[in-house]
Amino acid sequence: MEDFIRVMDDNPSWLEAVRSRVLTRELIELPARFAEYARANDARMDTFLRGLADFKEAAEREFQANREQFAIVNAHLAALDRRMGRFERDMSVLRNGYFLKIAREQDAIIAYELGCKRVKTLSADDLIAMVRAADTRAC
Repeated sequence: MEDFIRVMDDNPSWLEAVRSRVLTRELIELPARFAEYARANDARMDTFLRGLADFKEAAEREFQANREQFAIVNAHLAALDRRMGRFERDMSVLRNGYFLKIAREQDAIIAYELGCKRVKTLSADDLIAMVRAADTRAC
């Protein structure tokens, strides 16, 4: 067996002849076909990775643009919140003033509904007019 191996090592054409008789054509061609497959697969993988890198860059640009837009929207929302706070305070003042006006106009009805007697509060002008009309010599 050692002599046979040595003869094959010394005569590459004999080695090829033995191979072609022992191995099938598919097995003989397998190393070359695998190398071809590996080259094609490497090319596909390179194309895929380039596409993935391009997609990543585009996604990062889009993310940055969205981040800037969100910052603008957040600033507008904060300004809107401040305006709404002022609006609510102003509406509270108006609402309180309106209810006070209604209460003053409807004081007789409110007193009646509560089972109370209405007592009119005189204005400063009414008090001054009464004092001027009164005979204060006796005081």
